Amino acid sequence: MAFQPPASSSEGAWEILVKSVKKILKSLLKERTLTDESLYTFLVEVEWIMNTRPLRPVNDSPDDFSVLTPMSLLCASLDLSLLPDVFFQADEYCRSWRAVQFLADLFWRRWMKEYLPLLQRRQKWLQPQRNLKVGDLVLVCDENSKRGAWPKAIVEETFPDRDGTVRRVRVRTASTEYLRDVRKLCLLEASD
Repeated sequence: MAFQPPASSSEGAWEILVKSVKKILKSLLKERTLTDESLYTFLVEVEWIMNTRPLRPVNDSPDDFSVLTPMSLLCASLDLSLLPDVFFQADEYCRSWRAVQFLADLFWRRWMKEYLPLLQRRQKWLQPQRNLKVGDLVLVCDENSKRGAWPKAIVEETFPDRDGTVRRVRVRTASTEYLRDVRKLCLLEASD
């Protein structure tokens, strides 16, 4: 990806991400009033979500699920696996903190619904894209994943149809192996 030229805010691949974040923020904050501290905390949570998204595998090892993220580039560390806490009704946290965490969860679900389809290129409607192949590190689309959890899997076997298009694959996660429809998998952003 090349650097964006000055004074051209509409160019660059990352502008699509900025646009989707702005759209979600506008809809989530439309009828809510937040204090300065709550807004700052919420925006930090959003920043964390954006910067922990996987970009590409760190190496070509078929047993390594490590990925490069914007946060790993900023912090010069690959181990940034902190997940947000689970909050219960009985928690003694102040109400505004719980409200911010609720908003961050809403942002996560909404952004995942809008971001993951950007990674999935539909071969039916666009020009043919590269099929998934054995050894690819992919994101597993899971609506139930916790905020900041990016479930990853490695493609173990592909099942092309008679046209040569891969529709199903066998994937291996850190704990299990199963068949998955390619519509529920996303090749990482910076993969070829």
